[in-house]
Amino acid sequence: MPATMDSMREISRPPLLPRPVDAHKGQFGHLLVIGGSVGLAGAPRLAASAAAVSGVGLVTLLVPTPVRAEAASDPALMVLGAPATAAGTLSWAGLAAVRMAVAGRTAVVIGPGAGRHPGTDALLCQIVAEVPQPMVCDADALNAWAEASNPAPSAPRVFTPHPGEAARLLQTTSDEVQADRPAAALALRARLGGVVVLKGVETLVTEGDEVYRNPTGHPGLATGGSGDVLAGLIGSLLAQGLSPLEAACAGAWIHGRASDELRSSTGERGLTPGALIERLPLSFAALER
Repeated sequence: MPATMDSMREISRPPLLPRPVDAHKGQFGHLLVIGGSVGLAGAPRLAASAAAVSGVGLVTLLVPTPVRAEAASDPALMVLGAPATAAGTLSWAGLAAVRMAVAGRTAVVIGPGAGRHPGTDALLCQIVAEVPQPMVCDADALNAWAEASNPAPSAPRVFTPHPGEAARLLQTTSDEVQADRPAAALALRARLGGVVVLKGVETLVTEGDEVYRNPTGHPGLATGGSGDVLAGLIGSLLAQGLSPLEAACAGAWIHGRASDELRSSTGERGLTPGALIERLPLSFAALER
C-alpha cells in the first residue's frame, strides 16, 4: 500500500549516548565538507559550522582556492583549497586534490554552494559515485546528479533535496512533488538509493521500506542557508557513527527542534541560519539532560 501522510511513522526524539569521561576528539569522527564557489562561499561554511557545534571531533572544509580565505573566517574549521574553474567553482583538474582530502575522513558533505559548471558537475558526480565513506549529497551535488545517468551509489548516502531539486531529479514539477510528498520521497529513493530526506514542512525521510515524518520545525525554516545547516548536522552525526537512516532522522528532528525553540524570539520571518547554528548546542544540551 502506498505511504500516505496518515500511515507514516513519526520521527521520535533521538536518544544521545553519553560520552566517556576520557573522551578525545579522535573518537567522534572527522567530517569533510566539499563545496563553495565565488559568490557562494557562505553555504559550505554554514554546513561546516553547524557540524562543528553538533558533536563531531574535527571538521575540514574544502573549497575552490579563490574563496579559501573567505571560507576560513571560522577559526574552528580547517580549510583546504582546490583548483578552480574560470567561473570560480571546483575544477575537474582538482580531482586528485579532492581525493586526497577525502582520504582518512570519516564522513563527507558535498554540494553546498558548489555552483554549476560542466567540470564541477563531473567532479561532484565522480566523488558521489566513488567515495566509500558515508556522505550527505546536497544542493548542487543533487543538481549535477539530476543531469547524470549514473546508477545509484553502493556506498552509504543521504540525499537531501528540497522540492525544486526533487522535481529536477524526478523530471517533474515542484507542485507535483508537493501534491504527494510521500510518493515523491519513495520515487526519489527508487531513483537514488540510500536514504532520502525530502525537505519542507514535515520533512520526510525514507530508506525505501517506510516513510518517516518529522514533527518538529515550522515555516521559518524556508529561508536560504537552513538546508546547509541541516546538511552539516546530518554529516556530523554520520561522522560520529550513526547509520544514514539514524543520522537523517535525528538531524531532521534536532534541526526542527532548534527552530521551534527560537520561534518565540524570531517568529516565522526572522529565523536565520546563524541563529539556528547558535541554538544547536542548547538543543543538544536539552537532549543530553
